[in-house]
Amino acid sequence: MEEAGPVPRAFIRRLRATGPVEKAFGAFVVYATISGLLYVRNVFAHFETWCIGGCHSDTMVYLWSLRWMPFALSQGLNPLFTTHYIWAPQGIDLVWVTTIPGPSFVLAPVTSIWGPLASDNLILWLAPALAAWACYLLCNQLTSHPLPAFAAGAIFGFSTYVGHHMRGHVNLLLMFCVPIAVYLVVRRVRGRIGSRAFVLLLALTLLGQFSISTEIFATMTVFGGIALLLALLFASGEVRRALWSTTLLTGVAYLIVLVITSPYLLEVIRNRPPGSLRPLGPNSVDLLSYVLPRSPTWLGAGTFLDITRRFSGLAQDDTAYVGPAFLAIIVLFAWFGRRSRWTWVLIA
Repeated sequence: MEEAGPVPRAFIRRLRATGPVEKAFGAFVVYATISGLLYVRNVFAHFETWCIGGCHSDTMVYLWSLRWMPFALSQGLNPLFTTHYIWAPQGIDLVWVTTIPGPSFVLAPVTSIWGPLASDNLILWLAPALAAWACYLLCNQLTSHPLPAFAAGAIFGFSTYVGHHMRGHVNLLLMFCVPIAVYLVVRRVRGRIGSRAFVLLLALTLLGQFSISTEIFATMTVFGGIALLLALLFASGEVRRALWSTTLLTGVAYLIVLVITSPYLLEVIRNRPPGSLRPLGPNSVDLLSYVLPRSPTWLGAGTFLDITRRFSGLAQDDTAYVGPAFLAIIVLFAWFGRRSRWTWVLIA
């Protein structure tokens, strides 16, 4: 009988021999399989009639939005602005509603054939896999080590944030454009993508995120700007010149997005609400939420219930928990890389 020892080594050698495209495709297939096993296993046989994560009030918003896009296009209506097909007779301004116009447009054929619930379930199935896959691309670009990059993608794509929003928050689940944007920036700084291709691909990525969630688009813009500023402050020589060039090209990409989305943004400004859309108390995060799990986190949610039940934020919307293992990784990374200024840029 042969020993089992050589099998893992042979698998690793074969993995190393495959190209980057094959590795990336394989990673996505594995992520999609994991997502299916975690979230979709009980719904596969009822994909057009059952809701992944349960049929909640938010689910109804996205089902209407997914159905609205093909209907509006077939009737020659503007699917982005005001409609009188709901809240009649006064209607409603859709720019302040999470109607996910991008995914609704892409999945219009699926919706027309199998219905909006099938499209919604497809998004919920693939969103964690897409997030994990995009993070894998970024980490593999940074490290050139597929297996650690795969682990990083799994941590990102199947995080507490994702698990909580699997209740149906489609606009917050589809966040794969964020690591894709960073991936493009890293490739440009390293000179692995031309300036025109970079501007075009980054503009498309930003437009994609804008069409999914303006909330995440705004958040990634603010923190992306902070990250670029810190990198420029700490970089020197050739790296700083590459960063300056990339920053200017990023500005061009944002300018393209601004021009394309300007009618939508003007409508947003014109019809902005007088105050906050959501009450701040139930939608806030307690500082202890980063270390104490809450429902629906699988492990430990009931252990600290006496403490977490006092938090003002709603448990189902509290996505701050990162866990002791991930915090330990951050601490170890900071310790072993403490002599590198880039470590502290990343920590910041």
